[in-house]
Amino acid sequence: MALINYFHRSYVQYQADVLEPYIEESERILDFGCGDLTLAESLLSKHPKLRITGIDVVDFHRRPKRVTFQLYDGVRLPYRNKAFDTIISYHVFHHCDDPKTVFSECLRVTKKRIVFVESVIRSRFDNIGIRVTDWVFNRWKDEAISMPYHFLTLREWYRLFAIHGLTLEEEKIVGVLPTWLPIGGTYLFSVHR
Repeated sequence: MALINYFHRSYVQYQADVLEPYIEESERILDFGCGDLTLAESLLSKHPKLRITGIDVVDFHRRPKRVTFQLYDGVRLPYRNKAFDTIISYHVFHHCDDPKTVFSECLRVTKKRIVFVESVIRSRFDNIGIRVTDWVFNRWKDEAISMPYHFLTLREWYRLFAIHGLTLEEEKIVGVLPTWLPIGGTYLFSVHR
């Protein structure tokens, strides 16, 4: 168990390092699909003026100081329009029953932008590999994680951004596994209103 905890902490630090350049010092942030809130804690340790709210369909029963947690139904976010400056999300949309609708909900509650990391299908060969990889990375968790495997292609993400009139400020591959493996690509997207 100590080894799993070590790798989890290392991975959370990696996530924070990937997202940190996109965060402004005193923003109000929604951590969509926050899990056990360790990402929020890591970001707060470097940026103590942030106001972070975590939301998830799974209650990990962990409540760190200075982070608000909200359990929700996976359909409608329980916040008013433009309640947050920025929404961050790390490998969450493919766990949603309808990632396009949930993305629209995230857009509804943000003033400025959504910064997210998501696995993307690059070719038809990726579909099986990406599902197996996702299953392996989520299997060790004590909590039941929804696994509907709704991975989108780059074209589908671009179409979704265009439908909502969003500007794609940045897109880059941030995966930690070799890109030649047939397991999709791990992309960071920063989209603005």
